[in-house]
Amino acid sequence: MTYSITVIIPTLGELKKIKILLDSLQNQKVKSDFEVVIIDNSCDENKHSQLQKLVSGYRLFLRLVKTEKKGVNIARNKGLDLSLSNLCLFIDDDCWLHDSLLLEKHISWHQQDKAVFGIGGYYALPENAGYFDKSYHTNQMRWLLRGTYGLSGNETRYLIGGHFSVKKDLVTTHQLRFDEQIVYGGSELGLFLLAYHLGLKMRLENLTVIHNTSESLSSLTKKLYKQGRGKAKIRDDIDYGSIGISKEGASLDYWYRALDVYLSLVFWFGYHRERKKVKDFFLHVTRITLNTFQYYRHQWLTKADEILKNKRDRGDRL
Repeated sequence: MTYSITVIIPTLGELKKIKILLDSLQNQKVKSDFEVVIIDNSCDENKHSQLQKLVSGYRLFLRLVKTEKKGVNIARNKGLDLSLSNLCLFIDDDCWLHDSLLLEKHISWHQQDKAVFGIGGYYALPENAGYFDKSYHTNQMRWLLRGTYGLSGNETRYLIGGHFSVKKDLVTTHQLRFDEQIVYGGSELGLFLLAYHLGLKMRLENLTVIHNTSESLSSLTKKLYKQGRGKAKIRDDIDYGSIGISKEGASLDYWYRALDVYLSLVFWFGYHRERKKVKDFFLHVTRITLNTFQYYRHQWLTKADEILKNKRDRGDRL
């Protein structure tokens, strides 16, 4: 049997989050049948048994399989191999679908554009999102939009790993695979960049899923460090921004700006450490510190010029 779309969910076996996601999938309004493939990546027999009990209660075309080794890319590749549909939607297990037509929209976009390789969307936060969740979300969305710079329309160089769909036949034709050697953050980036350089089209559409995060300073530090190490494994020519205060960062309040800089420092430390060039990190910091100083100096001089201009306009003595 073939399906209109296969939803592939890699998981480490967090039952509460999986239940919320499956509940939202059960409420999807799709014109034709779809399947769900959950890839248990926990390598834990107890968790696998609990997952089996959980999924048995759903009215979905659902398969639960497990991997022998940990690694989200191992799980993604297994899901692709097992898919019975040509269209595969990857959703992280800490997300859920608040839009009951989300699957139908992914299907429709791919049907309208036969040449498109991948369709991606955004994350949205739940109403009770905390301070650190909001900070990380801002960084994620900023990074996602950077992939569209210099391209026409809504085309992009990459998509966000927890919410994207691809055509399986194009994956097979171009022999694309998720790199199973990368177990750090941003592990899907290598496949997207390879697809982009092969001339495959990806689009960023106005589609959202709710991202149920519960971040802390400690968890964000670990996450950004891993993402930096993951980027070091991939050779690309995309400018991901810098540690310094950007115009976006400068518009935030003081503590958000401080956290923004801190997380960027952690990211680049992970990057340079993975490349075994930690000294380059300190050169990086020095350069960006100077850039930040120059930015604030420019802001101060601009403000001073405005004050002087206002005084002249009023005829005040200087």
